[in-house]
Amino acid sequence: MSFTGGEPGAGLAIDVNGDLYVADSGNDRIRKVTLRSLALPTQSLSLPPPDPSGIATAPLTISNNGESILQRTASVETQDRRGWLTISATTGTAPSTIEVTAKTALLAPGVYTGSIYVSSPAAVGCPATVQVTVTVTENREPPARRVMTNQTKSPNWFTPDVW
Repeated sequence: MSFTGGEPGAGLAIDVNGDLYVADSGNDRIRKVTLRSLALPTQSLSLPPPDPSGIATAPLTISNNGESILQRTASVETQDRRGWLTISATTGTAPSTIEVTAKTALLAPGVYTGSIYVSSPAAVGCPATVQVTVTVTENREPPARRVMTNQTKSPNWFTPDVW
């Protein structure tokens, strides 16, 4: 860190809020530097039980401990790499809230875990990580395919006898 017309900082201190203080003895001043960091409300997120269609959702708030808005990215990773865990926005700003969704309809019963990584090039301590868990208690079958007969004609239904 440099100061115009001054000597290098003669001392550094960090307060309980994480703000950095630099003593510039050449200019007889102290400069306060607020470090920006991303913050997640938790390090783990347990999604609620899936609804009848196999969807479980929960909000995740991404905070900014600094004074300005941060540009951020977010990504998802699961151990099985099957794509069952998604987020509503992979880019955006902090502070913001994203929706975390688990699509469990085709998963066997069990406990599934994944990670969400949130990062910003202008923040310290990145990436911030939250572990996501969802429990599937029963097999979810995909919805049954509707078959249309000649007696019930609807443009939204599959007609096997037309092929």
